[in-house]
Amino acid sequence: KEPTVGEWQAALSALQSKIKEEQRAMLLAHARADEGAASLGVLQRAGHYTTVPSAINHYAQIAQRLADEAGYSPSAKGYDPAALCTVLSKPFSVANALPTDTIALRAHLREAIRLLPW
Repeated sequence: KEPTVGEWQAALSALQSKIKEEQRAMLLAHARADEGAASLGVLQRAGHYTTVPSAINHYAQIAQRLADEAGYSPSAKGYDPAALCTVLSKPFSVANALPTDTIALRAHLREAIRLLPW
């Protein structure tokens, strides 16, 4: 079962000192995007990463930390890297990723990010 907004907030708060500034910038940009949908290029630029694959790798790292902290282990079917299933609302594959691909943030996590005083 997906964590509630409060559970995501608790996980984000617990990880606050472990989240890199670049990762925080990506999460914030994604949460502020219209309906939580952002292009990979937007997220790459928000985190100041040199490539989209680098941005995806760092997003997967924070996704894994959030999953661990929240005790959340959703099915990773269709996701690559698998940890992204924690934060994204639909399957995503690096093999098909283009800088214009749009990915959607899970609604409860989006709200939790938006409520935190970052």
